[in-house]
Amino acid sequence: MSLAASGVGTTFSSSFYLRKFYKNCSDASKTSKRSKLEPNRLSQADADALHKAVKQLRSFKFTDDDNSNLHAGVSALLETYNHTMDSCKDSSDLSVRRYAKQLKSLVNNHKDELEDIGVTVNKDGTLTANSNLLKSASVSKIKKLFSKESEFSTKAFQYSRHLEEKSEEAYKSDIIEQSLKQKEALLTGLGQSVDLSL
Repeated sequence: MSLAASGVGTTFSSSFYLRKFYKNCSDASKTSKRSKLEPNRLSQADADALHKAVKQLRSFKFTDDDNSNLHAGVSALLETYNHTMDSCKDSSDLSVRRYAKQLKSLVNNHKDELEDIGVTVNKDGTLTANSNLLKSASVSKIKKLFSKESEFSTKAFQYSRHLEEKSEEAYKSDIIEQSLKQKEALLTGLGQSVDLSL
């Protein structure tokens, strides 16, 4: 659902956006269920959600009447970013970790602009919002970071898309590997020998 289609005066919470961004794997958005997911499944779900979050912010009109939705969208993006940075460090795929590092570097390069809207870049690379400062940040400052024309938004969109693609590949590779192991175990149990090497 596009915000443009939602109508004037409709306000969404950051929880709404998180549900929307994690709709393909809702367990990844819940702290209590994240540890139960396989590492590459989790990084895939987070990367997918992050890409959706960046894409959503780029679609905002950046007007004063969209202020509450804009702040909720930024808050949801920060949470998906933090989840992504956390899960990607455990990925078995080097490309996933490389794109996560590029995102972290991008955030560090725009640290001052983020702080201008009430977002702190922590030493571990995660982001923390000061809700009062974020809510009082001007639409123009947020637009400077997240509009389609901004360098930060453009690069975040590109890196998150690549991260999403590589995370998906790593997750699919895990599924194939698990399937092969299950077939090998089944055949071994039946007393048959088979070479499942690729």
